[in-house]
Formats: sequence, C-alpha cells, structure tokens
Amino acid sequence: MKASTNSSRSTPATQIEAEKTVDERPSESTTIDELHSLFDAQKEAFRRNPYPSLKERLEALEAIESMIRGHRKDVEAALEADFFTHPPQISTAGELLLVDTRSKYVRKNLEKWMKPESRKIDHIAYGFSTGWVMYQPVGVVGNMTPWNVPFLASLAPLVDILAAGNRAIIKPSEMTPVSSATLKEMVAKAFSPDYVTVVLGDVDLAQEFARMPWDHLLYTGNPGVGKLVMKAASDNLTPVTLELGGKCPLIIDEDSVNKRTVSDFLAAKVFKNGQTCIAPDYVFVPEGQRDAFISLCRRIMPSMFPSYTDHPQCVGIINDRHLDRLVLYLDDAKQKGANLVQLYSHDEQVNRQERKVPFTLVLEPTDEMEVMKNEIFGPIAPVKTYRRIDEAISYVNSHERPLALYFYTKDKHKGDRVLRETYSGGACLNAIQEHVLHPSMPFGGIGNSGMGRYNGYEGFKTFSNQRSVYQKRWSLFAGAFYPPYGKKLDRVINFVLKE
Repeated sequence: MKASTNSSRSTPATQIEAEKTVDERPSESTTIDELHSLFDAQKEAFRRNPYPSLKERLEALEAIESMIRGHRKDVEAALEADFFTHPPQISTAGELLLVDTRSKYVRKNLEKWMKPESRKIDHIAYGFSTGWVMYQPVGVVGNMTPWNVPFLASLAPLVDILAAGNRAIIKPSEMTPVSSATLKEMVAKAFSPDYVTVVLGDVDLAQEFARMPWDHLLYTGNPGVGKLVMKAASDNLTPVTLELGGKCPLIIDEDSVNKRTVSDFLAAKVFKNGQTCIAPDYVFVPEGQRDAFISLCRRIMPSMFPSYTDHPQCVGIINDRHLDRLVLYLDDAKQKGANLVQLYSHDEQVNRQERKVPFTLVLEPTDEMEVMKNEIFGPIAPVKTYRRIDEAISYVNSHERPLALYFYTKDKHKGDRVLRETYSGGACLNAIQEHVLHPSMPFGGIGNSGMGRYNGYEGFKTFSNQRSVYQKRWSLFAGAFYPPYGKKLDRVINFVLKE
C-alpha cells in the first residue's frame, strides 16, 4: 500500500571523513541537489495538506506495518550482509518488532492524542472565554540514523513523525550500505517521495543534511558528532532531538549477585554483540562478591554460547576498523594494569574473518584506560567494585549522565535512593534495556547522552507544535489596556493583586 500524499557516537567530522572506505559508501548516493529537490517537494506537499486527517495518519502507520511484514526476509539478509553474521531472530526481534508494537499502540491512541486539550481559564475575569492546546504538525522532519540498528532507528521514530502529521526524509548511515539500500527500497514501495523518502550518501551529504532548514531534526549517534549536528542546525534555529548513547552503568547490590542477575547482564551484553546504545557498558559489584560474579559469568556463558567468537548467533562487529578499536581497548587495559578475564576454559582468539572478539571482563579498570573513556560498543565489560553503595552513586554522578542506568536490588529503599540520587535518560530496576520495549514510555537522554524524547505520546508531542489557542468572549478586563491608561487598568491591577 502506498500512503496517500495528495490529499491537500565521539568522533570529530574530520576523523569521520578520514575513516570513510570504499565499501562504506552507498552504491546509489543521493546528490546534494537531489536532497534539496526532495526537501522542496515535501515542503510544498505539506503546504497543500498542513493538517492530515486521522484517517490519513492511520493509513500511513498501517503502511509501515505492512512494509516491515512484507520485507522481513530482506531485512534479515541485509543485516547479515552488513554485520557478516546476524541471526534472523535478532534481526526481526531487535529491529522490526518494536516498530510494529509501537505503531499499533499509536494507532490505538492517536484519535485521543489529536483532540484539542482544554486548559483552565479564569471565568471571573475572562467570562466565557476558552483556551486549549492544539497539536499541530511541524512540517518536514529530518532523521539521521546510526549503523547499529539501521531499521529500528529509522522506522520507530517515523511512527511518531507520521502520527503527528509530518513528512520525513531519512539519512541512514553509510557504514551499513546493504541495510541502507534495502531501507530505501522498502520506503519507496510504501510511500511517495513527497511524503517519506530515504537518501543515501557519505559525510558530505550528512553535513548538508544537518545544515538544512528542517522543521525538526532527529540525530542518533555519538556526542562528538551530535555537537556538530546541533551547531549546524542552530544556523536555522532548527529544533533538534539528540539520542547520543553513553556509558550505561549496571550496579548490582550485595543481595543480587545471583544467577538471574548475571544471566540478564550477559544476555543484554551479547545482544547485537554489545553494539547498542543502551547496553550495560560497565558493572559495579560489591567488593567481597567480585569472584562470585566472575564465577557465575563463567558458569552461565557457555550455556548461552558453547563458544563465542565462532558461534553463528554472535553478531559480527560492524567493520574491521571497529574490530581493531576493540582489540586496542583490550591491549591498552592490559598494558595499564587491568586483569583481563575470558569466560571459557580455553582462551578464545580474535576471529578476524567473522569480525568477532572474545567476550572479556576487564577487572578494576581505571579512568585512564580507553575502555572507561569511551562507549565500548562491543563484548567487553569493565568490572568495578564498591564497599558501600555511596561509592557507586558518587562514581556515576562524577561522570557524564548516561542514556540508561540499571540497578539490581531486593531492597526497595535502596532502589528508590539510587533513582533519586543519580541521573540518566532512562532506568531499570532489576532489569536491563527493558524500558525500551514499552511503547507507552518515552525514550531519550540527558546531558551528554542527548536531549528530547520520542516514543508514543511523548513522540507525538515532540514532533507537534503545541499551539496555545485562546478564544475571547466577554471579559471583565475588556478595554482595560486601551490607552490612555487610567482607572480601569488600576481596577484590573488591584483585582489581580487583591489590593
């Protein structure tokens, strides 16, 4: 179904440029002139139909759902091509299911969200005047998406964007060329280009994309590039939503170093081979239970993967450059005194053919090590210890605010305390990453991990102009502000100040 349109992560731009490879460039790049032509076509189409009906918006969401169902096998094949190994179940569960569940949730609630929201007016002073908030589409939205979840990061926000009545142009990463090209084909079959379209290109196109006068710009990536995107958008005063990741901590209370906690940790860390922005980036365990934690990891991991670096369900690292980066992190940590622990009875080796590195715990890391300076995006887990929970809280608060924080405890008071005394975009108690599974909950960062929220109702509001509307009828204050100012305005002032 083609939706109707005629119904009137810490890398400077210079480094990114240097890191481009021939394999990473999309095969059918969009020129800058073509990008501007598509943008102009969407702006004109929006002017013809600035407030799509509920029916039109529901049809657009149904088109997204039909698109992902019809292209499931294409998505699975594309991700396998880009990551070398990428289990089909992870492709569908990790990229498409969240889009489908979000769209269905939004369709169920959209009629209610679109209704004007009444606001209280002082009827003594303003008589029968009324006020309300109208949720108005903002226009044409740009979405710059990352390589790690190319379909999810492109299509999940698209649900919110279209539900709010907007049009959209998506710029996926050049680092996943097959997935980006597949996404472009999928969207082209489902939507007219003046409604939703995908553009392909490298850093030059991305830089131009960020400079354009969007009505809203969404960027998902790392803080270094996020700053450049925000700076470019500022020339047009373009509002931005930034999802920038960060080093998400997992804190384990002394009463929760057990099989369930460690199983949750390992499952979350190996999902996409650690290449997600909400993966637990480092772990805090009680000092006296570090060895018990390691022992549980060694016991549980082989039951999940008999081996790690050659297992077909272990997702490959995105490219050789990132593989080398992870190897460098391990070498750097070892040289600076950390103890590296693998989880099998035999030491695994780097599998360069399939781009996989051994799952490794880095014990007692210091902030001078690369694994603690940077978001890891791989199967490496620094393990720190604490004597009192205050130490873990203090460490988290002395660093940049993360996208997510996870705390395992059986003590409600401790759970409440950690939530009160730390900051993060999202948080889970006795769970990891599961806050993103629920379409009713907003998603986003704080500080260095981003700004703004999307998903569900918050996403609808993010991509809407919350327009205050006041309709005047009889008012006690009528004419009080007409010059010359005199006794009538004095009476208004005295009335308000109760003098």
